[in-house]
Amino acid sequence: MHAVIIAEGTGRHPTCDPEFWRLQARWRARHRSQPPRPAPTITGPDINISRNHPATSHRMAQMVKGIRLDILRALRAHGPLTDYELEPVLRRSHQSISGGRRRCAIDGLVEDTGVRRPNRFGNNVIVWTITPGGIAASGG
Repeated sequence: MHAVIIAEGTGRHPTCDPEFWRLQARWRARHRSQPPRPAPTITGPDINISRNHPATSHRMAQMVKGIRLDILRALRAHGPLTDYELEPVLRRSHQSISGGRRRCAIDGLVEDTGVRRPNRFGNNVIVWTITPGGIAASGG
């Protein structure tokens, strides 16, 4: 038998209890009766804006802040770097840097140099450089 069940002294699994199923049905009924949540509206620098959006959306899309701005400034200051080389410069995790750099690449603020360098694991990784649009977006 399961250690938790033996420790409680009930001798049976919690889902075998009728009270469990009564509470489960009550929870489902409560959550099923709620109206569906509306889709979130995304207004900010993290989306690509198409041509048919108003000028305000285009201006907002040009704003860069947070990790993306830090990445652009680091690439301006240190030249072309890999995601792994950005980690000690920005003192951030690889996941944060790669996600922010990916958004910059999608928005055309950084680009692949075509050069590959080995990372600390011996894998060849992409060396990124800032584009003219990235320089402008980072305040240059």
